[in-house]
Amino acid sequence: EGVDAVLVLDTSYSMGARDGEKTRFERAQEAALSVIDNLPAGSTVQVVTCSDRATYIPFTPTNLDQARSTIRGLT
Repeated sequence: EGVDAVLVLDTSYSMGARDGEKTRFERAQEAALSVIDNLPAGSTVQVVTCSDRATYIPFTPTNLDQARSTIRGLT
């Protein structure tokens, strides 16, 4: 059975810090993409970014490819 997932990604300046070869933000993006890849069929995804305030990123929640593309495009 599908689930309704909301992914919140921290886009604040501190996420640019490196932990080894990757930034914290790059690791967060990878984790978010992994969550999407492992969702059961029929799931929906919404993405919210936050730094000094939360921002909802609009796209079709049932389109997981759009969710992946959105996450890859965040900076």
